[in-house]
Amino acid sequence: MDYITISRFSIPVMWLAFFGAVFYLDYRLKAEHKPTVNRIDRFVWQYLLVWKLSYIVFSFEQFKESPTSILYFDGGIAGHVLALLSIGFVIWKKQKEMQIPVLLTAWFHFVSMYHIIYFALTGHWLLLGIWVLLALGSMKWRVQWLLIAQWFLIGWVSGLDSYFVFGFVFIILLDAWWTKKTQLLALAIIAGLISTMLSEFELKRQAVVQEEIKLQTTTGETYQISEQDESYVIVNFFATWCLPCNAEMPHLQRFASNLPADTQIIGVNLTARDHGEEALEDFLNKYGVTYPILLDVDDVFGKGYGVLSIPTTVVLKDGIEIQRFVGPVSEQQLRKIVEK
Repeated sequence: MDYITISRFSIPVMWLAFFGAVFYLDYRLKAEHKPTVNRIDRFVWQYLLVWKLSYIVFSFEQFKESPTSILYFDGGIAGHVLALLSIGFVIWKKQKEMQIPVLLTAWFHFVSMYHIIYFALTGHWLLLGIWVLLALGSMKWRVQWLLIAQWFLIGWVSGLDSYFVFGFVFIILLDAWWTKKTQLLALAIIAGLISTMLSEFELKRQAVVQEEIKLQTTTGETYQISEQDESYVIVNFFATWCLPCNAEMPHLQRFASNLPADTQIIGVNLTARDHGEEALEDFLNKYGVTYPILLDVDDVFGKGYGVLSIPTTVVLKDGIEIQRFVGPVSEQQLRKIVEK
């Protein structure tokens, strides 16, 4: 997840894009389809509420240790499914009042504007241009074909881990149910398979050889990655004053307590950017951290690894960076990377 850092506050870009897309949707469709757009607004907030609060249900232990973690985490796949089921139930109950074609159009515009805002804020100009062209395509092509194009593009760029995957599955199934036609469903399956293969290729192509870490730990020992036997090394850069760092700690410790085979996790305290030894000791005691914590006193590796926002977590395989998380990372996300 990308963040915009203002002073010591990290604002998720996805939330800025989300709220921007909601406001745009109201502006774009409300005058012509007010009742349906009002219903869609309620669906959006219902989905968001169920999805976020499901974190308490499915990760209660982590929530109990760090209640602020609900700001950064959610119920994962189970939370998405629960939220979609709640919306599906409402649509089924109110199907006579629903204008499904308007719902499909609204979803298309919402997804388009979300990605336009997101890539504009993160500076991905090529992807921004592609999404702008796709949005303009609504003036010429049928929305069903444009939805397939969106689905393909998201699968290619973000893989099937994107938050939008579940929404697209729901929308495509809804269209097949409403029109009694399966062409869109068949095309979506083909586009999903092709985009997933392209996404896997892109991840392999972007692998980066990273500088080897060699630092002292909080116990006075010297830690060097090349001397470790494990193939996967999870490197978490953090500071004690950082709220998202506090939020993710129960997840990291839970992961460390039950490490997958051939995997280890280390924390790199950005000591040069932090509040000192005592603050670090209190922080580690508070969360019962048992994995090695390294001290980057001169910010050598923080700068070397290009860590601008914290927390940042880098997944190395045999010294090669294969994944990077900017912002808090969950236990489930880490397991998905090293266990696949």
